[in-house]
Amino acid sequence: MEFKTTISQSVDESWWDHQLQKYAYSTAYQTSFWAKLYEKTYDSKPYYIYITNSNDEIVGQLCILIHSKYLTEHTNYFKRFLISSLSNLKFIKWEYGPIIH
Repeated sequence: MEFKTTISQSVDESWWDHQLQKYAYSTAYQTSFWAKLYEKTYDSKPYYIYITNSNDEIVGQLCILIHSKYLTEHTNYFKRFLISSLSNLKFIKWEYGPIIH
């Protein structure tokens, strides 16, 4: 069986969330709303990843966030200074949710 992976910085939010609602074990942390919350609060970059089979059915779905300012929130001055000095400090994280499949 062949699979196709799609990675995008934006999706039709209602479509994305509707796909998640089909599975009882999906969480709110995978919704487009949660990604937008981090995007607006921490200037994080959401990436929406989904995998389809040869019949164009979704067999995997995951939203990840690339954080850059997330580490500097609620920290002391020294840590903020150190992190800001390392301008390329970023990390990828998915929030408390399974890869939906």
